Amino acid sequence: MKVWNNGWYSKDLIESVSYADQIFIGKLPKYFEDRTYGSGVKEIFYIEVCENQIFGTNSVGKSLFYNQRKNKIEIGLELDFLIAIKMTNVQFCRYLANKYMERSLDISELLIQDFDLKIYLTDLEDFFITNSVL
Repeated sequence: MKVWNNGWYSKDLIESVSYADQIFIGKLPKYFEDRTYGSGVKEIFYIEVCENQIFGTNSVGKSLFYNQRKNKIEIGLELDFLIAIKMTNVQFCRYLANKYMERSLDISELLIQDFDLKIYLTDLEDFFITNSVL
C-alpha cells in the first residue's frame, strides 16, 4: 500500500520539518510499500498543515476524504503553529507522529469496506515506535 504525505509549513519551522522528513518522507513510504490491508484502500495520503495563524486557517488540515474509484484516503493534519514553533526537532517528530495516530483513528468514520483499519493502525504505531518517535 502506498502511504505518503505532503505539507504546508511556515518558514519558521523549516529546520524541524527537514529533520522530520527523514522519517515521514524517507522511511514511512518504504515501510508500507509491501503491506496490504484489503482491497478497499490502496493509498493513504496525509496532508500536514502548520502555518502561522496570521494568515488564517486552512481547511485542508481538517480534510478527511475517501475516493472509492481510486481506493485512496486523503487525510488532513492540522498542527498548532504556536505549539510547534517552541519544540525541538525530536519533540516535533513526536508531535507529528501523535497527530498521525489521532487522525488515523478518524478513518473509521469513512466506513470503508474491505480495509483492516485495526491492523493498519497497529503497523503505523509500530513504525513510529521503531523510529523512536512514539
